[in-house]
Amino acid sequence: MSSERVDLDPSLAGELSDLERRAIEVHVLRARADGIRGPRRGERALRLALRASELEQQLLEDAGLERGAELLRIMLDHPATVAAVERWRYAQELAYRIMKDMPDSRS
Repeated sequence: MSSERVDLDPSLAGELSDLERRAIEVHVLRARADGIRGPRRGERALRLALRASELEQQLLEDAGLERGAELLRIMLDHPATVAAVERWRYAQELAYRIMKDMPDSRS
């Protein structure tokens, strides 16, 4: 799964508009960028942050500054946003555990 792609739970996001979905994507991509910062991950985190900024700019252009800012504020705590961020964090933790438990192939 590409870290720039945001899949939303259809039961939580089914009724959302395109603009609301885009606001969620901004929040999820920013959370991912914040979650992977560190050594050897800077380029990936930067790419996610830049993509989030691009989507935010598109949202503000399409919805208007005031409405776009309101959507970003409202969608921050939307269940679809929270679920997408938590699902990504869980996948990252699971991948870390699997990698940690694997025998070192360089030995």
